[in-house]
Amino acid sequence: MENKFYVYKWFIIDTQEVFYIGKGTKNRKNSISNRNKIFKEYYSKNNCKNEIIQYFENEKDALQYEKEMIAYYRSLGQAKANIDEGGNGGLSFSWTSEMREYKSKYNPMKELD
Repeated sequence: MENKFYVYKWFIIDTQEVFYIGKGTKNRKNSISNRNKIFKEYYSKNNCKNEIIQYFENEKDALQYEKEMIAYYRSLGQAKANIDEGGNGGLSFSWTSEMREYKSKYNPMKELD
């Protein structure tokens, strides 16, 4: 079977700081659309690159590895654009306290100062 799933990272080229870990298929790693505001801030203010960390035959293993990589990079003070702990597959998540805080801070329905 072809390895159709992968886990990838986005990082700042100059510092090698990893700011995002994701799970994808096809060309997801190169897509800038459907990203959160923190990701877009990192991307717009830095010289960034992405690379695939590992390929997987099934989505379950890829999601588990994504979760492990987010935890690892967070332990280093990185992966700041990941607003949840990962491993949930896109929009099938439950709200964490970090996600609630992010949505409260970056709510597009609120007026900006």
